[in-house]
Amino acid sequence: MKRKILIWLTVLCLLFCTCAKADGPLDWLASWLFGSKQKQETAVPSHAETVEALRALGIRVPDETVQEAETGLEEMLTMMAQYGFPRSEQPWDFPLLLLDILGWGDYDYDTGEWTPTSNDVYAFDAEIFDIGWMYTLFLQGIAAIVPGFDCTEVTEEIDEWDEDEIRKRAALSGGWQAEGTTKVSFVLNGHRYERALNFYGDWFNTDAIDWVNEVLTAEGFTGQISTYFDGGQGLILFYGDDAFARQLDKIMPEPYH
Repeated sequence: MKRKILIWLTVLCLLFCTCAKADGPLDWLASWLFGSKQKQETAVPSHAETVEALRALGIRVPDETVQEAETGLEEMLTMMAQYGFPRSEQPWDFPLLLLDILGWGDYDYDTGEWTPTSNDVYAFDAEIFDIGWMYTLFLQGIAAIVPGFDCTEVTEEIDEWDEDEIRKRAALSGGWQAEGTTKVSFVLNGHRYERALNFYGDWFNTDAIDWVNEVLTAEGFTGQISTYFDGGQGLILFYGDDAFARQLDKIMPEPYH
């Protein structure tokens, strides 16, 4: 089920961006996905090479996850061909799908509880369906991949907002505009941290990642969060020191840094 959801998210994003008008709010995304000739000319590494490189960095990749990603990639390429896209694997297809599946976690829609599926990678869709809970879940994901990030007393509070007004402004301006703030707070090692983040409706504000990195520095952690795009509208996060980040940049396909 998780693989199916990820595949459909990717395909729908590609279709929507392809059909978007030049002056539409997702023009930047369409340009980013399809505008780089360099991407099309990059050689595709073997799946085994990708998995070996990730494992060499200490990222635990179970064989069953590799098989799930390979099956999902085949399904995605078949589906893309049905919609008129070239049925050819690109360098970023397998590693991004693999890491999405690995770090997506399991969400129980009945209880609203999220359970991590990896302690090495955290992946999520930047368009969140549970608006009032997005940063609480985000901090749970950070806690899963950062040893010692045991935050407590997490709260988030959204200022009053009007969804129709937000969408109207986005359509007029060609992009999402902040409409109020979300106040997020948590306690780590006895210290309370608070931040008012610009509110963009159901879109995650990536300033939260910068904030967490500031907290990690203040608390004396030796690593930082490295962030990559997943080729759709998702984010893939890792934690490690500078040496880890440099090696990771060599593995992750351009231009998803």
